[in-house]
Amino acid sequence: MRPILAAFILGLLALPAGASHASEDAGLDWQSVRAEESKIVIQLPEALGSGIFLRAMNDSFSSTFHVARYKSDKIRLDRAMLVYLELQPGYHFRSPRSTDRVLKWKVLQNADIDLGQKLQVATERGTLDVQRFRLEDRVECAALAQTWGGSGSETTSAGTEQILGYLCEEPEVAVTLERIEQVAQAIVVRD
Repeated sequence: MRPILAAFILGLLALPAGASHASEDAGLDWQSVRAEESKIVIQLPEALGSGIFLRAMNDSFSSTFHVARYKSDKIRLDRAMLVYLELQPGYHFRSPRSTDRVLKWKVLQNADIDLGQKLQVATERGTLDVQRFRLEDRVECAALAQTWGGSGSETTSAGTEQILGYLCEEPEVAVTLERIEQVAQAIVVRD
């Protein structure tokens, strides 16, 4: 993936609310989409009706960005935020992105973060990498990263699709392995 694409993702995720500010800063035309039109959703009862879904395309990045945000009024971060990157045909990621990339998002940079356990969860798309972390000593979260999909090159490609994001629990509630597995299985990427 090109360095400019990585920088764009960092900039996108630093923006707290709407797509209008993101489109001005990143030069992209963000479109709000309905949940049923979004390529990425979390299908859990508590997520129904609470998501904000965005999509942006830019030929210079050779990809489409799909964002699913599940807001919270109890913590300063979204309850969950996922970015699904879908590359145009003929392009591929040269290496998988790790949870370290998520932890470098501007929205997390100014926070006091204590890292926890790293683990992997099996999903229908393959292995989801997870990094637990505690935010400001009271909110437990987990960073998520996954790359999958075939391309023409097995030696230089990690895949053609990617998810980066995080989930957080309410203050003082633990992010358990069971909860991480539940959310991992509930992430739906639509064709």
